Amino acid sequence: MKPISFLFVALSTIFAVNSKLNAQIFEVDTSFHIGFGFDGLVRAIDIQNDGKIIAVGDFNSYDGHPSPRIVRINTNGSFDNTFSSPIVLSGVPQFLGNIKIQPNGQILISGKGIYPIDSTLLLPGTVFYATFSRLNSNGSFDFTFSQNAFNSTYGAIGILPGGVTSENFILQNDGSILFGMDDIGIVKLLNNGTSVITTCNVPQIFTRFSPPTLLSLPFSKMLVNDNLDILFFGRFDTLSSTCYACDHRHNQVAFTSGLCLKTSTHALDTAVYTTLRLGANQFLVGGSFSNYDGNVAYQIAKIDNNGAFNTSFALSSHLNCTAVICLEQAENRILLGAVNGYYSGMPLNNISVFNLDGTIDSISSVSLTPNAIVTAIKANTTGVVYAAGDFLSFNGLSYPRICKLMKKSILPGGVGIDAQKRELIIEHSFESVNITYPYSDIKELAVYDMGGRLIAKMKNIPKNRKTNIELKHGFYIFKIIASDENVIMRKIGH
Repeated sequence: MKPISFLFVALSTIFAVNSKLNAQIFEVDTSFHIGFGFDGLVRAIDIQNDGKIIAVGDFNSYDGHPSPRIVRINTNGSFDNTFSSPIVLSGVPQFLGNIKIQPNGQILISGKGIYPIDSTLLLPGTVFYATFSRLNSNGSFDFTFSQNAFNSTYGAIGILPGGVTSENFILQNDGSILFGMDDIGIVKLLNNGTSVITTCNVPQIFTRFSPPTLLSLPFSKMLVNDNLDILFFGRFDTLSSTCYACDHRHNQVAFTSGLCLKTSTHALDTAVYTTLRLGANQFLVGGSFSNYDGNVAYQIAKIDNNGAFNTSFALSSHLNCTAVICLEQAENRILLGAVNGYYSGMPLNNISVFNLDGTIDSISSVSLTPNAIVTAIKANTTGVVYAAGDFLSFNGLSYPRICKLMKKSILPGGVGIDAQKRELIIEHSFESVNITYPYSDIKELAVYDMGGRLIAKMKNIPKNRKTNIELKHGFYIFKIIASDENVIMRKIGH
């Protein structure tokens, strides 16, 4: 059959046949200039009210500027020289794994080896390090907070030997802080660091860390539900039996008196790495587990306010991965960082996008291609998303370990989404299409069906070369990574 011109015939056909195929993707914001980026793993990020980003992890520098384990980045990606890392490298393993910015701009951090503690409070001759502290907005330590949190009465709070760590804390709306730690349980601190209870003793809480394994993230996570109960996920030993990654629920009325009453227990078979509040009375938990209270829940589960498993979330029965590492909600989408992931047999990238009901957003998912693990995702209120981890490139562009993403629209018929709105020259024959890109050589051409499954992939196609791809009739996503650094996505009907 003689080829027909796509631009005049097929385009009008797509508009007429299926005008509801509008979609959005996340595209790399190339105005975010990070230079050399990070020289080590980024574990967590948070966003200030002014849009600046604070990142923590295992790194020593950002864009060539020394900044051990913590850095602040300007909105354009440049190093913020008004913020100085307070971490002094001491030769012991040191990293930061969690960060939360308080409304007044002060910064809560936790990890390992933050700074040495006067061992006379505990065991003379033993080196102890703070695992939890607060910084002022310029990066200096707020030792007023720390001295209250680490006083002689509660000297063990946030102070552990060099070989143990805890990253688990929650900043609550009233300014108080819940801090969970091995062998201690959960401690509630006021905004000035003062402990308001002895401790909330949970049966033997464990966290595990073995650098530099990327999956060795904390095995204990907390979230506070809408009844102000604490849902605590971790590994608990009770008497002679081990409850691996159970959650214990504590009402804060009892908690503040130090009683810490367990009101329910829900069983998982392995670890929880991340939690996300979806809205009123609903939460997501992600990790390496495969069931929740006996229900199939492959590495992710939706739970209700009382901790019960919610069966309405499709992803629980379709996901298959080593572990879900991080979760974030960006408007009406869920972004998920996973290791070795599949969705109903379809390979996933290191970051994927899902609808709120747990079905995959295949168009957005295939548009994101970091070359290694994503360990942190953070969205602001305008839909801007930052992804961080151990990748060196994102969508074929050099972005060492952090990247800024912007939402872009795909219009019916493949109207341009890239900056120059460059068109593909596409010709249809009976069971194939011919693709020509006239602007530069093509590094990679990939074709996906509407379920996100890879149909064809080709590399190193010269400029203006006509490339034939066999396709059945239907709709497809074409993705081109061009040698001129453009990433072009098109939704095309054949």
